[in-house]
Amino acid sequence: ALCLVYMAQGKLDLVQQTAADMVRRVPATELVSMQSWAHYFLGLVNYQWNHLDAAAKHFAALLERRYGAIMIVVM
Repeated sequence: ALCLVYMAQGKLDLVQQTAADMVRRVPATELVSMQSWAHYFLGLVNYQWNHLDAAAKHFAALLERRYGAIMIVVM
């Protein structure tokens, strides 16, 4: 929810910080939906910053978790 608020406010640096913290704190094998949201937001932020390689990396990580992710994140 915090990433959504920051995104709506245009605070991309805070979105990146929050999502990166989510990736670090949540092991990849647990809370797949949380990992998916984190990679989704990191992909969006990097896309907005025109860091396309980093964005592709995070979107690819999201697709690896597509069966455990919230569907809206995968679409």
